[in-house]
Amino acid sequence: MITWSIVLFTVAALLGLFVLYKVLRGHSIPRPAVLSHGFFALLAFILLLIFAVNNPDRGPWISFGFFAVIVAAGVYMFAQDIAKRKIPKWIALIHASLAVIAIFLLIAFAI
Repeated sequence: MITWSIVLFTVAALLGLFVLYKVLRGHSIPRPAVLSHGFFALLAFILLLIFAVNNPDRGPWISFGFFAVIVAAGVYMFAQDIAKRKIPKWIALIHASLAVIAIFLLIAFAI
């Protein structure tokens, strides 16, 4: 389960790079890219939550905490996009930076 979570987070990260590029350039963000990024990230987050709950004494709680903050930032940016407001670039950069840290923490936990 943890392996699938890492794979899905990696797919979400690749899609997220495309979305981040669009945000930083000030271009419109294709809705399929945003929805796919969110779908894969949410599915990976749910798998991570299931793994962590089933392994409370040795769960990946640090990376889970990072991902929880990342999800909150992602929901905020999605709401901004839906409302046709400009997404703050600094939030997008923090979102992406924390995601990289969280994935590395998760990989370190898994090996």
